[in-house]
Amino acid sequence: MAGLLLFDLTLAVGVTSMSTVSDTTMMSIRSNGCKKTSAQSSSDIGGSLIDKYIAKAEEMAKDDKIGYSQSKRKLNPDVDCSSFVYYALTKGGVKNLGDSPFNTSSMDGPMSKAGFTKTDFDGSADKLQKGDVVWRDGHTEIYIGDSKTVGAHEDTDGKDGDSKGDEVSEVPLDYGGGKYTAYYRLSDSSASDSSDSSSSDSGSASSSSDFKTNDVAIKIAKAFASAGFSKAATAGVLGNVYSESGFVADRSSPDNGYGLGQWTPRSKIRTWMDANGLEGTPDSDEDGQIKMLVATAKSSFNNHYLSEAKAEITVKNDSLYDTWHDASDPEVAAVAWMAGWERPTWASRNEDSRKQVAKDYYDKGLNDISFNGKSGDSDDDGSQCCTQSDDTDGTTDTASANVTVTNSVQSYTDKYGQAAFDIGKKYGIPYEAILGQSAVESAWGASTLTTKYHNFFGIKAVNGQKSVKLATKECNQGGCYDTTGDFAVYDSDEDGFAGYGKFITENSRYATALQKRTDPHAYIQELKNAGYATDNNYVSTVWGVTQQFIAYIKQTNKFPPSSEVQFDSAPPADTGGSSNDSSSDNVVCPTSSDGDGGSAQNGEIGGAPTNTDNYGWMCSGKAKVCKDGDTGPSFLWSNGPDYQCYWYWLMRSYMVFGSMENPHTATGGDLYADLQGKQGWTTSKTPKPGAGVSFKDGSGAITHVAFVEKVETDSSGKWKIFISEGNSRDSSAYGHWNEYNTRWVTPGDKWYGYIQGFFWRTEWKMS
Repeated sequence: MAGLLLFDLTLAVGVTSMSTVSDTTMMSIRSNGCKKTSAQSSSDIGGSLIDKYIAKAEEMAKDDKIGYSQSKRKLNPDVDCSSFVYYALTKGGVKNLGDSPFNTSSMDGPMSKAGFTKTDFDGSADKLQKGDVVWRDGHTEIYIGDSKTVGAHEDTDGKDGDSKGDEVSEVPLDYGGGKYTAYYRLSDSSASDSSDSSSSDSGSASSSSDFKTNDVAIKIAKAFASAGFSKAATAGVLGNVYSESGFVADRSSPDNGYGLGQWTPRSKIRTWMDANGLEGTPDSDEDGQIKMLVATAKSSFNNHYLSEAKAEITVKNDSLYDTWHDASDPEVAAVAWMAGWERPTWASRNEDSRKQVAKDYYDKGLNDISFNGKSGDSDDDGSQCCTQSDDTDGTTDTASANVTVTNSVQSYTDKYGQAAFDIGKKYGIPYEAILGQSAVESAWGASTLTTKYHNFFGIKAVNGQKSVKLATKECNQGGCYDTTGDFAVYDSDEDGFAGYGKFITENSRYATALQKRTDPHAYIQELKNAGYATDNNYVSTVWGVTQQFIAYIKQTNKFPPSSEVQFDSAPPADTGGSSNDSSSDNVVCPTSSDGDGGSAQNGEIGGAPTNTDNYGWMCSGKAKVCKDGDTGPSFLWSNGPDYQCYWYWLMRSYMVFGSMENPHTATGGDLYADLQGKQGWTTSKTPKPGAGVSFKDGSGAITHVAFVEKVETDSSGKWKIFISEGNSRDSSAYGHWNEYNTRWVTPGDKWYGYIQGFFWRTEWKMS
């Protein structure tokens, strides 16, 4: 239908792995009906506050320097739908909206404080008055009368500004087919008086005086309290969940984020539920998502935004998780959770809103809930705490009186403590660490892998061992991704614990860890050092749980501490943890700087299949390329289904790193040369996993770009790269759906000689 613009009506909220947008992105179907109109000046319209902010809105709509963008929404130089409303209102004289633009999920508080009342309605124009701010999930504009609104709609050209005049403009009320479900109306007294009658905290992102608790928020808070987290840490979570989803479990976003935590992709919820005894539970289930939120509170943290967070708060131990967990200030907790767990697009993170909601819940919303974790009221209020002793064997003295022992710890110890103790004694492993590891890795014995197959540790099957293929999540320097694995199957819980003992003692790289048999904390640390886990927070996560087991066992005298256990065998010789075997496919380490290795970085991104010729596998990723004709986000590619190598490099990079910018270089082979010295880009003559690579022959007949999936060193000491690529089958510049490919490029290969260089966005964490 000519002239129709389809709106994606989902609320663009939250994360994942690795990017968040603030408001709804409009699908790029061009319209001939949304050109700009001439703006009236405020002097032409009248003197009321409503007239003034409408005049400012129309003035912004007339300015072609202001376009639609979610990453540059703070008039730098663009806006999205909610920041357009914010700036029009504030520039028009409305007070108390805060110092930073809200988004559609967090505007209730600021709008209320500014004197607006929110009313649900059926979307009909006869219910509206000029100056009403109309709203629906994910989108908002200003009603200017005559069944018209003015606002920011979509990015139509992927560039700054509004070259076509249709990104920020006046449009019909029913533009795009979406129906507004509520409006904000300025009160009569506020409309005629633009003076600031606010209290001193008028710059806050939301209204403390109007604060009301949310039932879902209280359920989340009780779940975190039961798990032993502090009041401040819990409040930080609530500030983020509000900003991400508004506490709505079935809320979705255009980048495939979904649910309370806006997990991206949505399939992560299904994968987690299936692995944790919730196979028949819909992924929209509120209680199931809350369980997932608590269970992944530690494992989903990373330090991707560590440097950015350090500019905002004091970071403890260079760990965003530790900072969140131990925070006494809810606003610090909110920032740490945002940076470490949510990881939104930093430029549009809406930090003020997250902090204010966290503070409101901490001050007013959580007083009826008992928290045993560390709070802001005291330094000795039941926090989970431990101190290193000076004992010569390095044992850890846990202040058990200060460790919260949950019902889960008691029941888990009663059920599995004997098996852990027996295996620890037999194989020379501190059983307390076995309990802590197994509880964390099996979701306290509730995962499908544990309940059905008695595998508590996620051990993969080897050498023809009985196995089951299950969905899982793996992580590397590019982020986390969904995949499948062949996991070992055991006949009983006791066999499952024994399998762990065999796995640890039969891998020589864990020899150093086995030297720490009397010190659970040191043992866990050495496991991590040897490559048992790649999660930067693995030690703090497992140790936090292990401390609870130590405290409970000490209280009940169920078993002697490992420092007093008479083990059945002597520890192995300490090999320094070096071995060729490894359970991690995603370790990144620098190679020698000698010869052609240079500063090449060995490692692997993971997730790109080798057994298909089309792009359908990208459906589960951020790019959402599912079928022939899908081309991913329009801000990266607007040439239609032309699956060029250049297109593939853009989309694959976006999938892995969560952010990307099209440099608009003419050909893929020229990218390396074009990006040298260009702001925001890093170039190199040696590869890293995740880099783009330009190929070009001497004549210029071959010009190509690919994505580096893996870097290895060959027997001669030179690096070789494994690439994924598009448009691989013919010499046509036009790419086709079935031209996806992967291959090695090795020394001696002619393509090795075509390599011009490697490049990546400077903001990406490449190591």
